[in-house]
Amino acid sequence: MGRKLRASLLAVAGAAAFALGATPTAAHAGPVQGQQQDQAVRIEIEPQGELVTAAAGCPVSAYGYSGTAMCGTIALVCSWDEAFVIAPSRTVWHAWPGSGGWREMPNNGRADNMWDCYRNGDGQRQVEVWTAADNVYYSYYSGGWRGWYYYPGS
Repeated sequence: MGRKLRASLLAVAGAAAFALGATPTAAHAGPVQGQQQDQAVRIEIEPQGELVTAAAGCPVSAYGYSGTAMCGTIALVCSWDEAFVIAPSRTVWHAWPGSGGWREMPNNGRADNMWDCYRNGDGQRQVEVWTAADNVYYSYYSGGWRGWYYYPGS
């Protein structure tokens, strides 16, 4: 398919729909012991045409909200009806039904790619991102998204 944006409509958890130009890729090995499998969908974001550069970003759309993601990265669609992407500025963004648009994740997280999303051993929503330094960081939801923490098992 080259460098052209592929359109795809994915149903997640039977109800949520996420439109993004790409084809799903396999998720990593799965949750750590004590974590529940969450059926995250990983989608590769590809440039549309030769004129799109990584700095310009690639178009992305979720739950009816349009935005720009870093080309060549992975987007995550989680079973709890929330999508996550990395912006060209390396900031982490998310959208969900009724969010009013893409929202930057709190606590100044920076990443170079997405890794996974699932419910952790406490049943809290958790998202993992990857940095170029080969580290995985995570944030979890407990009444609000918490800080970014180093994941030592990465």
